[in-house]
Amino acid sequence: MSLLWRYVLSGLLPRLALSLLALCGLYLVFDLGDQGRRAAAQLGWAVVLEATLLRLPLIAVQVLPAALLAAAALWIVGLRRGGELEALRAAGLRPRQLAMPLLAVGLVAGVSSFSVLELLVPRSEQAADVLLGAHRSPLTGLGQAGAWLRQGRWLLERQTDGSVLALELDARGRALRRVRGRVAASGDALVGARVIALGERMGRRREVARLPLPGLREALALWRAPRAEALSWRELAALVSARARAGQGRPAEVLVLHAKLIYPLVNVVLALFAVGLLIGTRRRGSGAELWRAAGALLATWALLAASWSLARAGLLSAAAASWGALFAAITCAAAFALRRGSKG
Repeated sequence: MSLLWRYVLSGLLPRLALSLLALCGLYLVFDLGDQGRRAAAQLGWAVVLEATLLRLPLIAVQVLPAALLAAAALWIVGLRRGGELEALRAAGLRPRQLAMPLLAVGLVAGVSSFSVLELLVPRSEQAADVLLGAHRSPLTGLGQAGAWLRQGRWLLERQTDGSVLALELDARGRALRRVRGRVAASGDALVGARVIALGERMGRRREVARLPLPGLREALALWRAPRAEALSWRELAALVSARARAGQGRPAEVLVLHAKLIYPLVNVVLALFAVGLLIGTRRRGSGAELWRAAGALLATWALLAASWSLARAGLLSAAAASWGALFAAITCAAAFALRRGSKG
């Protein structure tokens, strides 16, 4: 490793670790506010704190881009206050030569975020859900009773009491039979099923001790699926495909799928903003750089949030909203860096 890279990493990584620790702490303080007190009243603080610790990997991934930009801004402010940038220029080294190590840190942060999201977050989030008894996502509504699924010629709906309501359809989509019963232990049939004939034989009723139901096992897997946030990208992609085949596609679920790829790349976008701060004009108040860093962070989050809101409203597709917002953020960051570099 060259002396230049060691110089950048020695100044940036300690600040990144401290920023990440501080932001995770702030996140936990807010997370354990009213919501934590309500959960503790039912489950006890020991369970709530254990679940919170299990969610630290996801929290760290969520705040890492902000921590990276904060660390870079603090490091740049330190360079300017200490006169190190002027010393580097006197030695024939331009600030833009520090940009490559800074971008490399952003890229490593992005790869690390994706690795944590794939390997660690699914297990830790599902373990936390078990402790808290959470089976639904506030973002997508996964696991909600009352969602109809299409499995072959059957329409299936899970009832709030745990039973299953099924409608058998003919080739034209007309209902032939209405069945309601409880799921057998094997998961492929209904027991104690009450069958009501529809259509031409409407009104005929009978009780069936055991009624095999095609697609019931697959429907149960969809109903019992973990939250979208608690799945790896590959698992969530399989779930999205299965729900689409069952006629239950959810835009919010597809957004989470794209976010698992987009979110790690935000580290690279903010590292590019940090490059713009680094290669800007020589004489600039340190407070101005901190405000610029905060503005870049808020603008990036606002852009992503706005695009995802448009997708949730059906005005944009999930792919267009997610990748369009990322492209716009990268374009803004590159323009900022080029503009600052032209003035430096």
